[in-house]
Amino acid sequence: MHGTCVVGDTPIFTPDGPIEIKDIKIGDEVWSFDGYTLVRARVTNKWDRGIKDILRVYVNKLGELYVTPNHPFLVFENGRLAWKPAAELRRGSIIVATRSLPENVAPELTKVITPEIARLLGYFAADGWITRTRKAYQICLSKGSNGDYWAKEFEELLGAKVWDKEKWYLVNSRRLALALALLGFGQKHKHMKMPRWLFHLPHEHMRAFLQGFFDGDGAKESRRIEIASEWFAKGLRYLALYSGLTAGVVKYRERINKAPHSKEPRLWRTYLVIFGFRDAPDGHSYGNANIDKKHLRLAKITSVEEHGRDRVWDIEVAGLNNFVADGFVVHNSQATPTVAGLVACLLSDGVIDNVDDIKRVLRDTAADYIVEDPINEVDKRFINAFGKSIATGWGLFKLSRFKR
Repeated sequence: MHGTCVVGDTPIFTPDGPIEIKDIKIGDEVWSFDGYTLVRARVTNKWDRGIKDILRVYVNKLGELYVTPNHPFLVFENGRLAWKPAAELRRGSIIVATRSLPENVAPELTKVITPEIARLLGYFAADGWITRTRKAYQICLSKGSNGDYWAKEFEELLGAKVWDKEKWYLVNSRRLALALALLGFGQKHKHMKMPRWLFHLPHEHMRAFLQGFFDGDGAKESRRIEIASEWFAKGLRYLALYSGLTAGVVKYRERINKAPHSKEPRLWRTYLVIFGFRDAPDGHSYGNANIDKKHLRLAKITSVEEHGRDRVWDIEVAGLNNFVADGFVVHNSQATPTVAGLVACLLSDGVIDNVDDIKRVLRDTAADYIVEDPINEVDKRFINAFGKSIATGWGLFKLSRFKR
């Protein structure tokens, strides 16, 4: 099914954390569905497909995916798993999504980063900063509602002397400041990105980091985080999804405000994420699919709508031919699921009965990129939905319906 694609900034879930599809490289490993659970699979090809029509598929408390209308999603309907193009999805359709991602723990990290330190680092990322003077590096901690608690945690967990200043807590330690900067927490809040090493921690540590960040910069009543960095907001959401928590899509708002030390008011843009600090549901109320409920779940589509045109990309994944895009299990464009279904039908009808026949059908189907104009409305609808590349397969499928 050639030309099934997603927009370039779509995060592809990999063992090393999310990577936008436009930045994926041939040879990278991604998470892929093997029929029951998520396993590693290698990217064998990648294409820039140009500008195409786009649909927005949205699931509440999971995310949104911008895809071409013929991009197949893994769905659960009539008591079984199947692949279905986005154009056929509707509000209420049941799809397969991630519940958590398998852990890819780096043992050397867990020797240093305990859950307590992960939580402390989360708080520092939210409400701390590093300044540099002529004589020293200084670590500053905000005097928020729990500032005294976190100052004590710095002293107990990191062995740092914390000074109580008028407006903030202060740590004079060049070594600790450099360590925090090397871990990825030395940038201004507006430019911060989620350090990739966090995705190599156990889920317990990921959740501790999120809790620490929320303690420093979250609105407890609304379970909302609002920060200046779009990239860090997205990173917090991905960390939640990887560790098995629910999180909404990243949104933004703009407002005119005057900073405490600025002369004039200016337009500020901030990014918001709403978290549910509880395990993601397994979706059992939507059916009993034979999937690994530790890492996968069923979810109900909230909406499917047209979203203009955009530049899109696609990848090919060895063997399993699918990948996880922002929590959705979707198929890639090669070795399409329709061909797999075709082979199953041909086998069940006795049209083919050995491995050589299967190889021949797959080879002939994949090789036929050009077909004559459809001669009836059924063919026309099928080709418009799925593309001409499987026209031979569709012909064989129809042929298999005849009694031999």
